[in-house]
Formats: sequence, C-alpha cells, structure tokens
Amino acid sequence: MEILIASLFLGCLTGGSLGLIWSTTVESKKAKFATITIFICAFFLFIYGGMSSEDKSFNNGYCIQCGTKYEAITRRNGNTYYECPNCYYGMWH
Repeated sequence: MEILIASLFLGCLTGGSLGLIWSTTVESKKAKFATITIFICAFFLFIYGGMSSEDKSFNNGYCIQCGTKYEAITRRNGNTYYECPNCYYGMWH
C-alpha cells in the first residue's frame, strides 16, 4: 500500500508538472486537461512498476533460494549488501 501511495504522489508531482509545461502549447482546455492526465498516468505507472519490481526482487528480506531472512553484511554508496546465512546467496538492495 505504501508503494502505491508513494508512486501516486510522485506520479502526480512529476507528471503533473511536466504535463502542465507541455500543455501550455495547446489552446483548448479539454486538450490541456487530457495532456496533464496522460502525463500523470504515465509517470504513475512508470514509478509504480519500478518500485514494485524492486520490492518483489528483494522478496521482503527473505532469501529467494531457501527462504531464510537475509542479514545485512556491508553498506556502500547508499546500498546495502544482504546475504543469506544458510546458502550464502547475496544481493544489493
């Protein structure tokens, strides 16, 4: 649910801003509204797709091979390397 709310907010913010800028080239009010709506929907779907795929690949902190909870091993440049203590499968998140 948090991903949906965050992507909706970011989609409205970025898509609405860019749609508003783009719509200044159009004269009709209906076309302006349609342009802003299309930009908001496109950015919402793009952001939601990226955020949900990252969450699914991390599997909510559980190893995708054996199901054991990951342990944080190291941090670098804002990312954390997680590793499974059983099978030693690791990933950056």
